[in-house]
Formats: sequence, structure tokens, C-alpha cells
Amino acid sequence: MMSKISVKGGNMHPVYKFLTKEAENGVISSSVSWNFQKYLINSDGQLARVISPRTQPDDPKVISWIEN
Repeated sequence: MMSKISVKGGNMHPVYKFLTKEAENGVISSSVSWNFQKYLINSDGQLARVISPRTQPDDPKVISWIEN
């Protein structure tokens, strides 16, 4: 759980392939731009939203998404 994994390139971990490729997640393609990139997954296991790493975890839009 705490081991280092690749988030870009040819050795990209499968979870990041799902999170960053529309063909995998059915929603949007994105890229990991920096540490603390946020991917919000709904209760059905689907990607719901990608949030900038510069957005704080306690930002109102994050909290609102969690509470709804």
C-alpha cells in the first residue's frame, strides 16, 4: 500500500491508467501534474471528478462533493 509506483510513462500503475485515460474510466482523460492530484471516485467505483493538486483537501468544492 505504501510502495512507490509509477504514475506516468510505460510503467504506469493500473490504477493510474484507469484514473487518467478516458478509454479506461469512461469520463475524462487527465494527467498527473504534481503530488496530491485528487481523483474523486463515487460509490459505484466510477471516476467522478479530477481536482488540481493545488486545491486543498478541505476546499469547499471537495467537501461539498463528499457530503452530497
